[in-house]
Amino acid sequence: MNMLLALILFIISCGTWIAFWVCFAKWAEDKSAKGYITLALFLVSVALTIYWFLTWLPWFQPLFFHIFYTNAGFWFVSLIILGGAVIIGLLVAFLAEEKETGWKTGAILFCTCFVLWWIAYGIMGGAWTEKKLYESLTYEEIATLPDTTAVRYLPMEVAWRYGENRLQEPRIKHVDADPIVTNDEVRWILTRAPKGMWNEWLRNSDGFTVVDSKGDVSTIRQKMTFGEGMLGSDNILWKLRQQRYWSEVSEIYYVQGGNGEVVAVAPYINYSLKFPITVPSLDGVFLVHSSGTIEDLTLEQAQQHPLLKDIRIFPEKLAKLYVQAYAYKNGIGNAFFTHQDQIKIPSVSETVGGNEMPFLLPTEAGQKWFVAANPWGAEGIYRIFFVDAITGKIEFFSLPRDSALIGPKRAQGYITRAYPTFDWNQIMVLESRPIMREGILYWMFTLTPNNLAGIVDTVMVNSRTNEVLSLGSDFQKTLRFLRGEKVGTLVGIGETPVSSVGQVTSPTSAVQQTADLSSESIDQLIEELKKTINQLEELKGSLSKK
Repeated sequence: MNMLLALILFIISCGTWIAFWVCFAKWAEDKSAKGYITLALFLVSVALTIYWFLTWLPWFQPLFFHIFYTNAGFWFVSLIILGGAVIIGLLVAFLAEEKETGWKTGAILFCTCFVLWWIAYGIMGGAWTEKKLYESLTYEEIATLPDTTAVRYLPMEVAWRYGENRLQEPRIKHVDADPIVTNDEVRWILTRAPKGMWNEWLRNSDGFTVVDSKGDVSTIRQKMTFGEGMLGSDNILWKLRQQRYWSEVSEIYYVQGGNGEVVAVAPYINYSLKFPITVPSLDGVFLVHSSGTIEDLTLEQAQQHPLLKDIRIFPEKLAKLYVQAYAYKNGIGNAFFTHQDQIKIPSVSETVGGNEMPFLLPTEAGQKWFVAANPWGAEGIYRIFFVDAITGKIEFFSLPRDSALIGPKRAQGYITRAYPTFDWNQIMVLESRPIMREGILYWMFTLTPNNLAGIVDTVMVNSRTNEVLSLGSDFQKTLRFLRGEKVGTLVGIGETPVSSVGQVTSPTSAVQQTADLSSESIDQLIEELKKTINQLEELKGSLSKK
């Protein structure tokens, strides 16, 4: 309704401006016309325009915030350049006794200096920010990797497909997907929002779709007064910008309270001037209830809030920036030229808009943002960073130069070699997820048909030995692996696949394979083979329909 009034106000404002220009034209032709009517229309038009602009101020926040506020140092130096050019221009005009010469000199000086400053800031601004950030942070080295306590079994793309398949309402769409940690599994919660422009203006978000690790889908019906996917003043970002105009809300996710209510969580970031750049830091957390109540919490209050107990509040964007800043530990010159002890964060997603590091990882030391960094110019893992998802504390695990672990990109290559009979034009390898067990880092991948209809296999790649372990499509088996049990079938060792009869070319791997087989009963193996055959039949059927 507020947006309807704003639209009506906008139409009236446009009408008064048109009327003003018509009256002004008549008054300019005939001075005997009543000029005060023209003046009154002008004042009313200006007042309505200003009021409309203030009403819609949150809509302009990204423009003011990202272009001007976070680049305050750039604009300050630009004003100094402008002032200096004007002074020099006036001085030249006074000495040469020609105003035109002075103005030309000032204009040329300003344009030249401004362009040079703009180029320098564009190249160096990010480096200055990350260097200042590194100097303000503490990075603590740890001796061992913390074990993972829960697993995100379904990749985001598969969970999204499951949720979409259950969505049978024409005026509803999903607009976001966020992980929620529950005991030993990670579920996905998809936001339900109005679909179609008219509905986005007039209707509210009406709840959430929850997808668990088994692919079971449930719906939470809950009207959100302010939510995602809604236009105008009912949009959640609009309201949060009204609360703190000069702060940045980089992400919104959800938690479910004991009473069943789903509450939006929105950490906000403030920027402080460290001339000539601004440096970000986490300043607080918003809680947005379905009733429209907004709680603005300090970091201390958020950490003690019962709804946020053991829930992440440190934003993903800031965690990634903290790790990126480590690349400047030896200075900007080193980062640009010599690259000694420099890291880089690799891209790990094979799909456009897919999940990238940092990954949220439940560990025995609490929830952590996980980043496996490469050495500059190489692919092996050089440092593993953990940013505490509650406090923001930064830890890292160093690897000796001669024993670097393989990264997710190379691990994926070992998977395709371990399944030489698969048609990789029809099967996708999705979303590398880190699993740490007994101090060893594994990369977990999901094999799925291109249509994302289900899970063909879950694969673990040992980052030290390059062994490829198949766990099938059983979520419970993945949990058993997480608890340290010997489960699964060895299907490859680095470049060498295991044959279909289970004979391994490497004697060491043959011993390992035998040990793995002897740990399970024959009946259980038969059941697993039946499940695998059924899944392959379903896959064959889905591919034949294309």
